[in-house]
Amino acid sequence: MLAAGGAVALAAPRDTALPLIGVCVGVCIAGAVGTVAVGSWQSARYALRREAAAAGCGGGCATCTLACR
Repeated sequence: MLAAGGAVALAAPRDTALPLIGVCVGVCIAGAVGTVAVGSWQSARYALRREAAAAGCGGGCATCTLACR
């Protein structure tokens, strides 16, 4: 995305090139932050799901004292 913005900035008039690169960098940074946030959220959901499964015997009826269904 940044490369495409740089190519457009090279073709654009000089007055619009710098703001265009600034916008591209801003969009790239926002995308990176969003990717990290969503990855953290997904990891937390996965950890909670695994923790909940472990609390219910985790599928091992032989080692669990609860009744399996």
